[in-house]
Amino acid sequence: MVSSQEEFLEKFGSFVQQLPTGYTWCVETRNPNYLNAPYFTFLRDHEFAHVFEQGYYMPPVSGVYDKFADLLGETVVIRMHGADRLEIEKKTGKDWSKISEPHEADLDALAKVMKDLRAKKKKTWAFVNNHYEGCAPLTIRRIEERMRQDM
Repeated sequence: MVSSQEEFLEKFGSFVQQLPTGYTWCVETRNPNYLNAPYFTFLRDHEFAHVFEQGYYMPPVSGVYDKFADLLGETVVIRMHGADRLEIEKKTGKDWSKISEPHEADLDALAKVMKDLRAKKKKTWAFVNNHYEGCAPLTIRRIEERMRQDM
């Protein structure tokens, strides 16, 4: 347990020095309070990728991206989880074959972020969980459609 972001970054900095080189290291923080300039500067300075989290209690990817896009490194990861795993499991009956909780505005914003990352030639990975909208393959198709549109 760490008492502050400063302590976290100090301990993490020591850990980073022990990692083997030649890999792309990515960090996913589940602490929304850490999504700030010191955190993104640390990642950039250590050539780490940030993992954006769309869902749970984290702020929307697009808002965080808009604030800190200039501090991102060459690689970006986006994970789409959804807000409440148990609720969507109840809603779908664990039938993951259709969109049961569409996120139209979020997908529009995510596609805009991904288009910007593509224009900046960033290596971008996006992972979609069934818990996000109810069917990961269909969500991916919906993102692809938005990526082809002019926004």
